[in-house]
Amino acid sequence: MSQDETRPNQHAWSDVDKAPDTQAFAAYLDTIRTLDTIGEYKRRSIELMRLQPGHRALDLGCGTGDDTAKVGAAVGPTGSALGVDFSGAMVDESRRRWEGSGLPISFAVGDVHKLDLPSAHFDAVRADRVFQHLAAPMHALAELVRITRPGGRVVLSDPDWGTYILDAPPTPAVLKYHDLAQRQAKNPWIGRQFFGMFRELGLVELDLTAHVAFFLDLDVLEKLGNLDAGFITAVQTGQLTEAEVAEVKATLRERQDARRFLASVTIYTVAGTIPG
Repeated sequence: MSQDETRPNQHAWSDVDKAPDTQAFAAYLDTIRTLDTIGEYKRRSIELMRLQPGHRALDLGCGTGDDTAKVGAAVGPTGSALGVDFSGAMVDESRRRWEGSGLPISFAVGDVHKLDLPSAHFDAVRADRVFQHLAAPMHALAELVRITRPGGRVVLSDPDWGTYILDAPPTPAVLKYHDLAQRQAKNPWIGRQFFGMFRELGLVELDLTAHVAFFLDLDVLEKLGNLDAGFITAVQTGQLTEAEVAEVKATLRERQDARRFLASVTIYTVAGTIPG
């Protein structure tokens, strides 16, 4: 089995438990969490939850539980933070990492399309980079609204892959790759859609933040985005030729060697209050 087959890509996040190496996903989350450009929007998303001691909070798509722990610290010993993930492997990893932490946190497997949780139960809920992978995003948001009490907060963060850019000459091969990269997720434009979705469901006191996450190292982007696996798929599906892939890879490596590599994507965070 090749390294590319074990490393996560955008489509694999929809069903982590079927991957040949689930620990690769935990390693991905550990890497991305160390990037300042990612930490900035994460801090903002938790801030927008308006957490208070004693609150009950939900962290959807909890992954390895690191953000759930931050939420748990914010609500204190009289509160509670529940981390929910579709992946049993991620929930097991969260429990392993945070068992004995003393924080008021717990973890459970769940599907946001149909949560086994009571209505109007939570003071605040958040989902970070989850909705780009969902089959029915609007239905999922309605579920988060259902389980949040009147006056409680709902916070969503996701990239808008239509804003993904590379500093590279606009050759036909680069433009074809660029177009493919912008359509990599199940819901590639979900970031820009959040504000309208919140309006449609009647949330109030809306906050909108747009954060540009930028990457100045091709090797980091290759590790996070598993570019080689994406190129292999593009060739297999006839979207790129092997010659075009070779040209794009050479162009990106030239940018890296010249110390002028840059890629970026805009991550939207939208928060709203349940009326009533």
